[in-house]
Parts: sequence; structure tokens; C-alpha cells
Amino acid sequence: MDEFEPLRALLRACGYRQRLGDRREQWSHPVTRRAILIITMRHEGRIRLCAERVGEYAAGLPPALRERIKRGMGCSGDCVPWGGGKPCPGGWRFELDGERYVKCRYNEFAFKPGEADMDELELFLRRELIARGELPAEAD
Repeated sequence: MDEFEPLRALLRACGYRQRLGDRREQWSHPVTRRAILIITMRHEGRIRLCAERVGEYAAGLPPALRERIKRGMGCSGDCVPWGGGKPCPGGWRFELDGERYVKCRYNEFAFKPGEADMDELELFLRRELIARGELPAEAD
């Protein structure tokens, strides 16, 4: 069992499906196929949370995660995601601590192992699942 297993177990319990690639693991909703978690094992590794509803719960996250969100990469709207032909659909828009933010949906919530506490990342994932209606609120 590795450090990401509690996150995987939570996603399995919510019915998310795992897709494995070359040193990459992506968890997506079985119907909408929208990704929620991507774990990359290149170099030192990275975990990326696709937190599209972060504005609904960000104020309730621990202070260290809130600060990480505030410092994260902003969205300029002119990137070409993954080198593909589609233009950037724009960033996640939300308000946190009285400030408005537009954060890059492709790189904003990316963490290197050891950069964030796994319990905090699990809380972040739980809150996203609750906001998406995939997990009951009392599970928090």
C-alpha cells in the first residue's frame, strides 16, 4: 500500500474508475468521464486534483491549503492544454477570504509528494466529492 491508497479507496467507494497509462493514473467519473484525480509518477511524482467546485468549500479548508490555493497559478486563458488543438476553456472562478480568483484548471491543484499532508489532501478530495454530490455531507 502506498501513500495514495486512502485517496484511491475513497474514489472507488464513490464509483470512480481508474485509467492507467505510462506512469500516470487518472480517476474519472464513470458517466461524465470527467477527471477528478490524476497521479503522475514521472520524476518525483505529482498528484493533481481537478477541483472544479472549489469555490463552494474553499473557506472550510485548513489554512495551509487555503494559502496554497491563493498562491497557485492564475489563468491567463491563452494556453493550449496538453498541446492539443482546443483552446483553454478558462480557469476555475471562485471567491476565497473576500478575494476573487481565477486559477488554472490544469495546474492549480498540483502537489508533489511531501508538499502537502495526505490527510489534508484527503479532506480536499472529500470536500470536492461532496460538492459534486458524489458523497453525502455527513461523510466529512
